[in-house]
Amino acid sequence: MALKYHLVKRRDLRKGKSPDATCLCATVRSGNRVDYTHLKEYLALMSSASVADITPVLRALKLVMTRHLLMGNSIQFSDLGWFRLNAGSIGVEEESKFHPSMFKRPRIVYTPGVMIRDIVNNLKYKPVAIKEVKNADDCPLLHVDD
Repeated sequence: MALKYHLVKRRDLRKGKSPDATCLCATVRSGNRVDYTHLKEYLALMSSASVADITPVLRALKLVMTRHLLMGNSIQFSDLGWFRLNAGSIGVEEESKFHPSMFKRPRIVYTPGVMIRDIVNNLKYKPVAIKEVKNADDCPLLHVDD
């Protein structure tokens, strides 16, 4: 399988380029989203568990992850990878001048494991054509059949 991309014109930020210079950059096209319901159905199809069996396990997983992340722990999902919370702050000259309100917004950091790194290392790319839409009637998502 190949990751789909298309080229977009963007401002050229490379050193020595004029402020109005542009260049073409590749951007990856997202596929369909797999929502929670479909995820549970896929897991049920791939295992001997039913959707009713999987649902409480995923809910519990969410609670366990939340608890451990808030405790500052890292969570490893086998070859899938690691999750951890990270937060930086603005700098101060002296410890007495620091206040917890100086923390920037925390974020969850994901570090891929072997399985995901292998996917990324073996990735192939496939260009896709982008149809330019001139008006709403040309867009199949906006066009309503009677």
